[in-house]
Amino acid sequence: MCKACDYTIHGAQHHFGWDNSLPPALRVAPGSTIEFHCHDSSAGQLGPSSTLQSVVDLDFGKINPVSGPIYVDGAKPGDVLKVTLEGFAPKVFDGKGFGWTANIPGFGLLADQFTDPALCLWSYDPAS
Repeated sequence: MCKACDYTIHGAQHHFGWDNSLPPALRVAPGSTIEFHCHDSSAGQLGPSSTLQSVVDLDFGKINPVSGPIYVDGAKPGDVLKVTLEGFAPKVFDGKGFGWTANIPGFGLLADQFTDPALCLWSYDPAS
């Protein structure tokens, strides 16, 4: 939890795909500090207990969630906005950091060369 942040964007404040017609989840002044609670690229469909079947069953309508959008007061189309990432803390499951790597059939740059699903689940010490 960010004690010095001006705002927080929660995990529920996300959508799937870039769409400038969406209303802002937040309106901020330039220089504001925002904490984001973001989802992984599977939007939580894959987790520490996922199996190969979980990869096959992925709902492609729920991948690559985008947090926001954020409206910055005074910003105009074409403006360049500076964003500073002050910290990053991945989600922890049962005291362990978690990640996954998958080959998703029919998806990605080399989909025609890697046609079988694959899943590698990994954990790490979040303190290191």
